[in-house]
Amino acid sequence: MPKPQSTWRLGRPAEMGLFDFPTDICVAWFRTVGAGVDGQQTDEGTLVFFDDLPGYSVTPISEARLPDGQVEARTAEGHFVLENPLVRVILTATGELSEVFDKTINRTVLADGVQSNQLLAFEDRPICWDAWDIDPSYEERCEPVQGNTKGEIVESGPLRAAVRFETRWRSSTITQQVRLCAYSNRLDFVTEVDWHEQHTLLKAAFTTTVVSDTAEFDTQWGRISRSTHRDTDFDAARFEVPAQKWASLTNENLGVAVLNDCKYGYDVLGGRIRITLIKSATVPDPNADQGAHQFIYSLLPFHADHPEHLDHEAYDLNAPLRILDISVPAQGGNTPLVLSSARNVIVETVKPAQNGNDIIIRMFEAHGTATTTHLSIGPACAAAHLATIFEVAISELNLDGNKIAVTLKPFEIVTLRLERA
Repeated sequence: MPKPQSTWRLGRPAEMGLFDFPTDICVAWFRTVGAGVDGQQTDEGTLVFFDDLPGYSVTPISEARLPDGQVEARTAEGHFVLENPLVRVILTATGELSEVFDKTINRTVLADGVQSNQLLAFEDRPICWDAWDIDPSYEERCEPVQGNTKGEIVESGPLRAAVRFETRWRSSTITQQVRLCAYSNRLDFVTEVDWHEQHTLLKAAFTTTVVSDTAEFDTQWGRISRSTHRDTDFDAARFEVPAQKWASLTNENLGVAVLNDCKYGYDVLGGRIRITLIKSATVPDPNADQGAHQFIYSLLPFHADHPEHLDHEAYDLNAPLRILDISVPAQGGNTPLVLSSARNVIVETVKPAQNGNDIIIRMFEAHGTATTTHLSIGPACAAAHLATIFEVAISELNLDGNKIAVTLKPFEIVTLRLERA
């Protein structure tokens, strides 16, 4: 087993953050090699913090340290409070949010007088296609998921604070850890459900202070917009929206998003965002969705003029860092394989070419703005070409040392083929 200073981690697009190691193998490994590294011990292993983590690179665990600001969990007047230098979160005794205050803009994120992270159960009996359709009438029969809820603080910093809630409702049990990290304003709801209901649609609702005519939803290689009102038949018919990593509302200075790691249905009405968690149909499978579920959804306030923050947090949730037990040269080990100078240009794929020893890079413009990005390439390259999706070179690009300038249209997908020196 190598020493910690020769052990490195593989990064995804990230600049700073707190990362944990979810798999048993990683946790067992890190309990051994993580000795002497500043961090926080949890039931899952050791949490560590890095100031800077370039995407597509490796960073030694020995560079982990404690941040200047920390997070804490406490109780106050019958509520639970999670707080770090960026946000203050107040949770009720039953696990609902009564306040999320963004310190960076001195503004509350959620509507007053309405609890958020409210779990709602709807009777779900579509006329056709039980496992696929949601009929507009589903909202006519709604019941809050309330039961014998127990809450307790299970982590209190310095890197992560968490409150655990367990609710027994009907024949099911819902367990959530509400987590806040030291240098992030993303609030995670780490959820485990033992589900034994049928024809019941489970959603989580967040009522925000954002006033906007449209909501945006993440899709592969871009985003789509939908109306936040149902004034027309056309908009009313699109009440449930498929999305990948997030749904968001923004106005002139505030954005609020609900992220997920594996749940892909949302509905937005006014300032309310609801995420669909479980459907529990009976046709064609009479036991669909019965039993154990594990998933994470998150609430993220962000500045409307910095949408790259939403991209960063969404990738962090959906593609967490991997921990590797390897030894690499001491010099140049954490040089990124590829780095984009434009925050709205996301390098989505780096892979070997289907034929030959070339490297394929696939990237896209994520915010709907024409952009020229300057790519810094880690490995030495003899030539760079624009390529088709089938990796066929089209035209040669000017390679200035290890830098390439590429111009992308709004939401354009670009493939590059790099010839290794």
